[in-house]
Amino acid sequence: MPVAKGTSTAYVAQSIQDLVNRYNRLYSNYVRDYNRFMEERARLLVGNNRSLATLLNDLRFAAELRQILAKFGMDARASALVSHERLLDTMSQVSPRLSLLSTTQIRLHALSLRQMVNGRTVASIIRDVFELFETAGQLSAAGGFVIASKTMHFILPEVFVMLDGQHIAVSLYNISDYYPHPDDGRDWFDVIPNYSGRKPNPSPRGEGRKSWDNERYCIALMYYKRIIREWCQQNNSNIQGFLNLDTEPTSSAARVIDKALW
Repeated sequence: MPVAKGTSTAYVAQSIQDLVNRYNRLYSNYVRDYNRFMEERARLLVGNNRSLATLLNDLRFAAELRQILAKFGMDARASALVSHERLLDTMSQVSPRLSLLSTTQIRLHALSLRQMVNGRTVASIIRDVFELFETAGQLSAAGGFVIASKTMHFILPEVFVMLDGQHIAVSLYNISDYYPHPDDGRDWFDVIPNYSGRKPNPSPRGEGRKSWDNERYCIALMYYKRIIREWCQQNNSNIQGFLNLDTEPTSSAARVIDKALW
């Protein structure tokens, strides 16, 4: 269940081990399906010479991606997944941008949205992909921030986080100190290029769900980075120590926090 209203980042960092263990115990079906997908993703990536661009054009990967999205609730009657052919077309559209992040080895725990990659900020690349994925008809009939974020995570789990309107986004809305890590900046204006100044963690309920746009997604990425950094500092550890919080071999830093905030 989501964290309680008024929860601090320090509490999340201190409690993350217990929260991850709880998720693994209560949601074994999601754990099983996630692990199976990530193992197959890794196998297909090797088979495609570790090229993300090639992977995104692989018919087998598209089939696996479509299957895991359905298992994570993205094929509902009100918003059915697009056809296999349409999904491949969408993947081909984002392949050049996602490949830039992959080849540059962008990672969530070291993310800088202002970093330049081939003349573009990392933020602009992420926002473009998110905007395309959330558009109705690209991944599902209705689109939206949930399927956009989940698809991004399943493609690049080392960078992207999953959001949903019943668990994760509610937890982020309930956090009392939803700010970047001090090492990244004093506030979101320091961290987010061209930040609008709007509320960074709006309610995901009702009309508020439409507020979870590409800017809020970038903010969520940097907030996840803060959790990682705070845990590492509290425990005098590094990113590998953080990954070891989860016994599941396919887990990424984003997935560890996903389990803690579910």
